[in-house]
This record gives sequence, structure tokens and C-alpha cells, in this order.
Amino acid sequence: MADATAQILRTADDRTLCFADWGPEDGYPVLALHGSPGSRLNRNRPKLLQALGGRLITYDRPGYGRSDRKPGRRAVDCVADIEALANALGIGEFAVLGGSTGAPHALAVGARLGGRLSRLGCFAPFAPLPALGWTRWSRLQDKQTRRYLEMCRRGELPAMEFLSGIDAQKRAQAAPGTPRETIVTEQTLNGVGGWVDDELAVLSPWGFEPGEVAVPTAIWCNPRDTVTPLNHAEWLAAAIPGAVLVPSTNAPGHARLEDPDAAWTGVYSWLLGADVAPQRIGPLRRLAIEMARRSRL
Repeated sequence: MADATAQILRTADDRTLCFADWGPEDGYPVLALHGSPGSRLNRNRPKLLQALGGRLITYDRPGYGRSDRKPGRRAVDCVADIEALANALGIGEFAVLGGSTGAPHALAVGARLGGRLSRLGCFAPFAPLPALGWTRWSRLQDKQTRRYLEMCRRGELPAMEFLSGIDAQKRAQAAPGTPRETIVTEQTLNGVGGWVDDELAVLSPWGFEPGEVAVPTAIWCNPRDTVTPLNHAEWLAAAIPGAVLVPSTNAPGHARLEDPDAAWTGVYSWLLGADVAPQRIGPLRRLAIEMARRSRL
């Protein structure tokens, strides 16, 4: 029996694209785009989505897992792959979700395939660096994140060496025989090329403008996140017509979740048609909003 989590599609430019269909076939399709590093195995509670009536579909962006690399790709270049994947599965309308570096790719789908999308969700998103400039873009990030991104900005070869070192550490730290080892090994199965390409794609012009997104969009952000701080999500929410900003200390992303099941239930419920739940504004969120406001001055 074929493995539903390692299906292969040939693209129009003759690349291998590997994807996973977590089912069920009659569930409403949600295409989830992983962050970096990542792969189709970086799923978030597919059974929870199934219980809500959804169907989770994930795939390896080029260079990750079992998908062929596509050096020099831009965020917008994912659109052709996602369209091909939806067509291969016989899917007409679907929702899309992207987190971290997956968010610009999800937004690209909203800008180019809006006619097929019902809703678009982003969490812990990056804003476009060219639009904000490095000083404003990185102002609320922690030192480790800034150093990481500065290393990636040096170009493909320095980023390759730098990320290879991080990958080696991740592999050494993953306990043998655990699900974590499987995920860490799979995402860089053929090296860190996809990871490098992802970071360069996010740091470079995306190939579209966020203002071109013309589908219902919700953006979740966690005020505790110092990788993609609140100012990134606020910029995107202002740039995307009608976008809803959902700041919460229980939003998915680069900070520890207070209640993971509640967080993902909220995200998935919205993607399947529910309203965004109201969020409590606590002192931490007020402080983060004020910091983000000041960063724009």
C-alpha cells in the first residue's frame, strides 16, 4: 500500500515534488506550508483538523525532504507547485495556512490563486524586508535571530556553511528512534539547500506585493515572539486589504503555547469558516503593541 505521507508528483519543469495527504478524502482541504527548516512531516495536529471536518495536506518545498531543489526560487514561485498539487488531487477550492517562512509563500498563493482560495491564514509571519528596511525589520528581534539572519544575508555559500553547522547540531541532539529524529533527518535528507533557498527567498523581494492578496486573511501573532515580532504581523495586516490581526499569547509560532489544542482549534476553525475568537488583551500584549508602534516611528 502506498505511503500517503510520501507521495510524489512531477512538476511541469520535471522536478520531483513530495507531499503528504493526512486525510480524510472527504474533509475540506487545508494546504499547510511549513517553516524553515521543515518538510511535509512538520504537521500540526492533523487529527484535530479532521475532527473539525478538515483534510490536511502538506508538501516539501523544493530542496527539502524528497522534493528536488530549485535554486534561486522566490516566494511567489511556490504558486505553480501548489496549483499543480491541488490539480493532481482533484481539489478545486481550498484554504491555505503558512507559518514563519511559510507565511510569505502562503501569501503568494493568496495573491496569485485567490480565485481558488476560501481563506488564508498566517502565523508568526515575516514581513517583506525590502518594504521595511533592515533596521526597522530587525528592531524587535532577539540577538540570536538577528545574527542568524545576518549570516543568511551574506549569500548562498556562507549561508550553506552556517546552516550545515546548525543542521549537524540538530541531528546530534535528536534522540535515535524518536519522531523528532525522523523529522530532523527528513527535512535535510539531501542537504540544506532547501533551507538556504528558503531564507534567501524570504530576505529577498518576494515577487508579489502583499496588497495583492484578495481573499479573507487572518494573521496570528504572539507578543512573546522575538523571531517574527508583532511589528511584522502588524505591517502585513495593514498592507493586506481586510486582513484580521489576531495577537495572542496563545498564538502558534516562535513562542511556547499556553494551550496548544486551543490554539490550533482556533486557527483551524477559522480556516474552515468560523469567526475569529476575541482575544484577551493582557499587560504583555499591550507592551508589545506599544513597542511595535514605536518601532514604526
